[in-house]
Amino acid sequence: MLTDETFDDQADLAIYGAPTYGSLYEASAAIDTTTNAAPNPYRGYRANEFAAYAQDDWKMTNKLTVNLGLRWEYFGPPHNFQAGYDSNVFFGAFTTPTPNGNPFLPNTTFVGAMQGATFQVVPNSSHSTLWNKDTNNFGPRLGFSYDPTGRGKMAIRGGLGISFDRLYNNAYENIRFNSPRYSDNTIGALINGVVAGALEQPALINLPFTANNLFSAYGGKPVPRQVDPRLVTAYYEQANLGIERELAKGYVAEVNYVGTFGRKLIGLKDANNFDGRTACPTLTATCQAAGFTKATTARPNLLFNGDNFRNNGFTSNYHGLQASVRKGYSNGLMFLANYTYSKTMDEVSDIFDLKASAAQTGITDPLNPKYDYGPADFDVRHMAAITVNYESQWRKENLLLGGWGVSPIIQVQSGTPFSIIDSSGTYNPNKDGRPGFDRAVYVGTGSYNSAIVHNARPTGPGYLQVSQFKAYTCPATVNYGLWCDPPMARNAFYGPAFAQVDLAVSKRFKVREGQHLIAQVAFFNLFNHPNFNDPVGDINNPSQFGFAQSTVGLETPSSRNTQLSLRYNF
Repeated sequence: MLTDETFDDQADLAIYGAPTYGSLYEASAAIDTTTNAAPNPYRGYRANEFAAYAQDDWKMTNKLTVNLGLRWEYFGPPHNFQAGYDSNVFFGAFTTPTPNGNPFLPNTTFVGAMQGATFQVVPNSSHSTLWNKDTNNFGPRLGFSYDPTGRGKMAIRGGLGISFDRLYNNAYENIRFNSPRYSDNTIGALINGVVAGALEQPALINLPFTANNLFSAYGGKPVPRQVDPRLVTAYYEQANLGIERELAKGYVAEVNYVGTFGRKLIGLKDANNFDGRTACPTLTATCQAAGFTKATTARPNLLFNGDNFRNNGFTSNYHGLQASVRKGYSNGLMFLANYTYSKTMDEVSDIFDLKASAAQTGITDPLNPKYDYGPADFDVRHMAAITVNYESQWRKENLLLGGWGVSPIIQVQSGTPFSIIDSSGTYNPNKDGRPGFDRAVYVGTGSYNSAIVHNARPTGPGYLQVSQFKAYTCPATVNYGLWCDPPMARNAFYGPAFAQVDLAVSKRFKVREGQHLIAQVAFFNLFNHPNFNDPVGDINNPSQFGFAQSTVGLETPSSRNTQLSLRYNF
């Protein structure tokens, strides 16, 4: 569709008598506020990083060996190669916030600090770096191996350790979009209350576009990419305990417990937001009863819009039971069988890529990360795999009958989790002004599994029963019915299981002593079995809800692949 944005503005005036909604829902432009020109987003970041470690193995007895270690790591805050370009949002004083007419404004010192937050270029008199230097990253390690019989038939092993996780570049490099050298200003009637359109801002339709410097005058506000100035290095606590036992000659069984616990992990939330912020754009009787003194949708800090706040407020927990049986190669046969039962929980599995919705930035509830605590996006509860390599020992030197081999691989695993959401632009039960990814609720009877159509191909009739879900209406007993978090957990449902069989058939031809020609045909996904991806979990998309839109495999494409190879060994 082509439009000059004028007709909608004219209709807006005719219907409402004054500019009310405009012709543009959202208009955005970037500006370097120091030059009033289009900004240069290039940055050349530098950082200092150091590490040192000490380790020793101590054989205490013939049966017991202990490993001790200590590692220290330093990941320095980055700095730009050009002075005057690094900018971050720095908090004001951590004091009681100033009321803004909204009774749901949290009475916390963090909100008070957010109200006084400002963009500041570093280094300056108050801040020498973008965030604090974290110099106490000491990670101890302890491990042991114990042979209870002393005959080399059994081993009990265990270990504990702490590992630190470097903040990867993309998590902080978006600070290049911070004011004053880059200000991404956005306007719109429903964005910041400034009506946007051709009649209100004629320069918006100029070609080439030269209205960058007008967005401040139009009331546009920047969207910060803030890194918490108090940031510290994320770390993982790791633990394992296992036993390995020889069952018979060449056969070994092993069982291990493995735990990994992420602490102070980095994630995103909108720090300049709160639940109930947009609950009362007009002052109704219910709003007055709740305590509103005026109609308001104001953010805590009026200098900018949403604040993409990188911070240490997230955790993860992994528990896994891993079992295996293996046979070393002998008489032409080798095999390995593995099974893992595990559970991974977190609030967010990736800083930017959130599985529930591509429209989502940061956690669902900006004030409550634990509302999103649930199965990780990549959680797989059960995984089993069997690998076999066998080469016939019969008539090995015969040109036609000898040298044949088969190598099957069988892998089976349970599905990965997904959330049920309602992407409607009007569905925002927690009233934080961010519709599009809030969760819907299960209204069926019995457990969540009752909504799953078992043994049904997800492409039809569907993996989920559509009628079992709906948008949530906040009860009047909760915040006067003005806002709430729907009582549906993140990643509450698991998608289809995965199963695949691969097979390789080979023939070895002896050329001369120590030299062989090996011909092989390999089939990936031998039975051409379709493995379906997670189904669509958006009830606002009724034609696709509950249906898988793609297949997934260990190779691309996921259908059967055949590979022929010829190899010469010498």
